[in-house]
Amino acid sequence: MPDLSFLACALTALSKFDARRALCEERGSTSSVDDLKQMAAELQSESERLSRRASELSQRASGLADRQGESRITGHRLAISQAADQLSETISETIDQALRAADTAKRAAEAARVAAESARSAARSQWEEVGASARAVVENAKQRAARAKERQREAQVNIDMVQRVWRRIGDCGKLAATFDGSDEPKRPQEVMADFVDMCRARAPIRPDWDPRKFGRKLVDIDSTAALSYLAYAKAAYDCGSAAARMTRDEYERLPAAERSENCIFTMCADISEVLYTSPEGGFEGADPLKPRFFVALRYDGTVVLAIRGTATLADAITDMLCDDVEIHTGEDDGDNVDALRVHRGINAGATWVAKSAMPYIREGLSRGGSSGRLLITGHSLGGGVALIAGLLMAPELSPRVWVEAIAFGPPPVLSDTLQSRGWRRLVLSPWNLSLRSFVNDGDVISRTCMHSLEYLVGGWGESSSHQLADYKWSAPLVIPGKVYVIGTDPSQPLKAVLTNGMDPALGKTSLVDFFCEIARADRPMVPKSGYAHLIDSYEAALMGKGDEAEQDP
Repeated sequence: MPDLSFLACALTALSKFDARRALCEERGSTSSVDDLKQMAAELQSESERLSRRASELSQRASGLADRQGESRITGHRLAISQAADQLSETISETIDQALRAADTAKRAAEAARVAAESARSAARSQWEEVGASARAVVENAKQRAARAKERQREAQVNIDMVQRVWRRIGDCGKLAATFDGSDEPKRPQEVMADFVDMCRARAPIRPDWDPRKFGRKLVDIDSTAALSYLAYAKAAYDCGSAAARMTRDEYERLPAAERSENCIFTMCADISEVLYTSPEGGFEGADPLKPRFFVALRYDGTVVLAIRGTATLADAITDMLCDDVEIHTGEDDGDNVDALRVHRGINAGATWVAKSAMPYIREGLSRGGSSGRLLITGHSLGGGVALIAGLLMAPELSPRVWVEAIAFGPPPVLSDTLQSRGWRRLVLSPWNLSLRSFVNDGDVISRTCMHSLEYLVGGWGESSSHQLADYKWSAPLVIPGKVYVIGTDPSQPLKAVLTNGMDPALGKTSLVDFFCEIARADRPMVPKSGYAHLIDSYEAALMGKGDEAEQDP
């Protein structure tokens, strides 16, 4: 405190000195020289006194600084150090927070960029999918329209061919039904009346199945095997009730309401798996020349191809395309020795079946438990297709694969029986192929081809027109392979006459006998020979119940 009061006094003196100096300057112009000298002396004295006071104050201040400055500086240093540390920590935390915020912002920006890119990609993909779907719909519509147009064209072609076939048969009848010595045709009523009269005048003729004639043999029927083959053919009529591809285990796990008595697995106990069922309806199922079929695998490794018989109008069109076309089955056709004539509609159907079924047949044959055997079967139209399909498929498969085609009630389909021996047999038919057919004694379909129809309407009457002398007849078609005629002797129901398609009892005159039987009836009706073609009739005959079956209708 003394030091502070001393300092205050010094400051007061200094202020007085300043005041006097100012007064001296103010009076400098009016005061006398003596006064000025006196004032200057006073100022000089006061200045010296202030200088001494300032020197003392400086010394005291220095001592005071030496005594008090050290502790204060240390405290200030500690405070400053602590404040600096806190500030450093705060700055560090702030920097870390800023870095974290920047990193978060960066990640958010990246996420936003990715989200935006995903949104753009999703939108682009969605639009591409919409565009692709739209293009697919348009393309599908175009394809459907093209298929519909092609189907319409094919249908018209088929109709034209059917009309041409039956117009040819009609023309043959017209040529036969002319007046003697005249080229003028008779009226349709007169033609029909003459035909009925001819039929009624013809003596009833029963087929002669004497096993001692025409190289025939009386053989036992393996009814168990034959009935199993017939079961496949019968299941082909109802193959729509099974899935396109299914194992027996999968079928048995189905609810009872989804199983059918007419299913492949129900009708065929030895089938372990259905590999493929051709579609029903739509463009393929309803098209002529594309009979329905299924491919299955038996427990013993045998692959089964079963083809449906006539069941729809499209199938009937296939039947009615009964004119003949050329088919080649060998490699060397230099002399046309291997050129055969074949039923047009059935050949087209067999070609389609062979192409469509081959991938699934190869799959079945490649299985580990495969027996290397392919069994092709069918009834009626399906039987004819089975015979030709076997002829087409056997050369395409490995020679180690045994191909067996078994038909029930097939129509005549080929211009050769393929039963000749030696070189010709090897040229016309693959050696790994076996063709067998079962024919009911009274089955008229197994006697009907274009040639037999032409003979029916114009060739058998005694008064045939001379105009038929130059008529170009269709090729006579037969059932190829071995033919087992069943139901010939009621006393031996499980016996069959083994013959071939060239047997006269299966020839063109037997078709005339069928129509004569109709004409001799009291009323128009389908006699015994019509029922004999039904698949149930074949089943009854193979079970030895032929007579009972004939009484059922």
